[in-house]
Amino acid sequence: MLKTLFSALASVFLVFASPAWAQTDIKGWWRADIAYAGENEPFYFWFGANDEGAPRVRFSVPVARMHEVRGGAYEVVGEEVRFTHLGLTLRLSDEGRAMEGVMPSTFVAQEEVPVRFVRTAAPPAPPAPITPLAGPPAPAWTVALGAPIWAGLVLDGSRALIVAGDDGRVTALSPRSGARIWQTNVGAAIRARPTLRGRRLYVASDTALVAMDARTGREIWRTPFGAERAPRLEIHQEGSKWDHYSASAVADASLVVVGSRDGCVHAFDVSNGAERWRSCTEDLITATPVLTQDAVYFAGYDGRAYAVSRTDGRELWRFETGQAIPRDVVLAGENVIVGSRTYDLFALNARTGARAWQRHVWYSWIDSPPVLNGGRLYLGSSDAVQVFAFDAATGARVWSTPIPGWTWAGVAVGADTVYAPISGGGYSTPRAGGLAAFDRGTGALQWLLEAPDPEGDAVYGFGAAAAVLGRRVFAADLSGNVMAFDDPRR
Repeated sequence: MLKTLFSALASVFLVFASPAWAQTDIKGWWRADIAYAGENEPFYFWFGANDEGAPRVRFSVPVARMHEVRGGAYEVVGEEVRFTHLGLTLRLSDEGRAMEGVMPSTFVAQEEVPVRFVRTAAPPAPPAPITPLAGPPAPAWTVALGAPIWAGLVLDGSRALIVAGDDGRVTALSPRSGARIWQTNVGAAIRARPTLRGRRLYVASDTALVAMDARTGREIWRTPFGAERAPRLEIHQEGSKWDHYSASAVADASLVVVGSRDGCVHAFDVSNGAERWRSCTEDLITATPVLTQDAVYFAGYDGRAYAVSRTDGRELWRFETGQAIPRDVVLAGENVIVGSRTYDLFALNARTGARAWQRHVWYSWIDSPPVLNGGRLYLGSSDAVQVFAFDAATGARVWSTPIPGWTWAGVAVGADTVYAPISGGGYSTPRAGGLAAFDRGTGALQWLLEAPDPEGDAVYGFGAAAAVLGRRVFAADLSGNVMAFDDPRR
């Protein structure tokens, strides 16, 4: 993601020593076309001065809709252009008409990529926002629960909509009217979507897995996790891992499996919560695992995807991506799908762990869970500020549509429509929150509900995955409001 890049560029100094043959004036715009994974994307630098005449650099990255972002000071000294905070050195060539070097891994896919910058006109201004085909529907009802809601929403058929909040309260609401059916406080923040299996509800808080009766909210058993490996910090705090979510549980008739902030995947007996085994890593696990008859597939902030035996947690294989895998693992046919902060979506053979295909998403952490439906993987994004549809068998892009903010929570897929919760906040380029609806086949933006920006909030808008029941869509925002909409398309 560009967060590493931006924080480094904020203090970058360019050092340029004039060669004997010329005193090159590098002021103005320079462009390089960065090639990776069979694609090319432009990257622009501008060298000039601020209002006080001090040398300053700006940059633009059109694919990430970053336009003329401040990049700090520079100094012209010699024929080398040294980005001392990035490990990047560019050298003037072609009598000062080009700058050549290798872009560091913070810029593209955690790999070093050769580049050649040449003088160019200013980059195009960001495109105007896409105009939706229609206005958003008005809520059929709204219920205020009083705490931010990050955990995705769950439907117990038409009986109840289950909502879990950052204050530890789990609430069941009537899908028809929003009336409260029951409410239980588990005593710790909940950032994982509750898991429903039959009449059993599994709620993973930051500290424990709680099994509950889905019809009454009565607690059946509780098993604590170990101590978290790192505290959850706001995105503006130093050391933040941008770890907004926690792993949900997965369960079958005998076993319930969940990842935790203690760095372990835990397997519990569904009847009493007794731990059967655990498999631990060196960092947080916030990705929901996959449970099959033979194996458990999981991934974590250590940058690895794993397969272990469901019987005893013995490791079967591992795959190294190089950067954190913060969101859910998905099983698609014979492949396991994981998204990495290398900006890549990986399909791994479930039996061997061998890479089946890899899809690059320019300048964007894969911080949104892939959603499999009808042979397609629907994916939100971070700095790519788009929603995507990929062919699950090949990774080929089917469509992509720009949006105004981050879609970390993941999308919900209805019969004809894909619904994306969007988070916004202060950033190098501001991001705006909202709730968007796209045509499932083409990606056309049907409607967009813009979220009000509460002053002082680091992140605002919709941070929880929506739920769909027929033509009714349920969403929850970071102000604690749960809403029901009747989609006019259905």
